Amino acid sequence: MSTYNSSIENENSSFISTVYNYDWSSTLLGPMELWDSSLKNAVNLSLQSVFPACICICPNWTFLYNEAYLPILKTKHPYALGKTVKEVWPEIYEIISSELERQVVVRVTGKGIFKKDVLFELQRDGYIEEAYFNYTFSPILKSDGTVCAVLTFAQEITQRVLIGRRFKILGEFGCRVSG
Repeated sequence: MSTYNSSIENENSSFISTVYNYDWSSTLLGPMELWDSSLKNAVNLSLQSVFPACICICPNWTFLYNEAYLPILKTKHPYALGKTVKEVWPEIYEIISSELERQVVVRVTGKGIFKKDVLFELQRDGYIEEAYFNYTFSPILKSDGTVCAVLTFAQEITQRVLIGRRFKILGEFGCRVSG
């Protein structure tokens, strides 16, 4: 049992090291040690989470994610780390950017957003595919109260939606055959 836990910890710490050792100075964000403490805390929280999480960081929505987010990215990893949302998700950028921009107003409203059963047409394995998600957008506020990033927790529910469709079709087919 300790070997299993140690293996998971080693894999997770390897991914975390990749994030911390990324050349953030090559982005508009600059070196991680210069980031606001609230952003660094949010990064630590998301990297330790077992739930898929990503952070889109102002000013140009630079993309950072945890290991649990890898199945959502599929072949976009490792390219996505440190890139902008527009570079990572060009096929849905218009949709996502409008929601991210709305989050800048969150410091006034004090509210994030939760979306359920949202369809995105994503290109993650070399072709466009339907993908359904439940997700949240929550603002990360700097010490001065301004929004510096948006934290997203996401759950892909594509299989659940597709199975629901299949059952519905089978039910309708059963009614027609027996009726």
